[in-house]
Amino acid sequence: MYIFQLPQDFNRNNFDIKQAFDVDDNLGTSTFFVETGDKILVNFQCFPVDDDLSVSGSIGYNIKQICGGCGKDFSLHYNRDINAIYTSSDEFFNSVNSKNQNSEDEDDDYINDENVYKYDERSLDFEQLFIDSIMEDYEINPICSDECRNLKITTQTEDYVYDNGFGVLKDLLK
Repeated sequence: MYIFQLPQDFNRNNFDIKQAFDVDDNLGTSTFFVETGDKILVNFQCFPVDDDLSVSGSIGYNIKQICGGCGKDFSLHYNRDINAIYTSSDEFFNSVNSKNQNSEDEDDDYINDENVYKYDERSLDFEQLFIDSIMEDYEINPICSDECRNLKITTQTEDYVYDNGFGVLKDLLK
């Protein structure tokens, strides 16, 4: 669970959240890209705005990857800036989501459904925010390093020279 209990005066005063959340099986299963037992580090500043909370700051986490060149497992660390609104109003939450689903002009979208979340009377649930962030950072075909062995144009062994076809991609990383 990624629940933060709100202070009693949360709707009148600013407050900070500096916490490390343990990745549990639920989040690991939801995204497949974070390891159970890892930590998600949160550093947020929260400001009351009417009946809503504006949350800004950063989160840090590791995402497990498989190299698109050599197939090796590796992890990348990400720090992501977060700006989100937590609302208790079903009406506001639904109107923002409805507006964004029907919007044709992206410039008109000052709030989108990716950064508006619901909170209950006493707590913030960060699970969907974490899932959204991790999914945005996940790379489809990442490369483990600039020196990935399968990005070399040719690989020579004792018996033959092997051209793996990925060599042309090496210049794209520069």
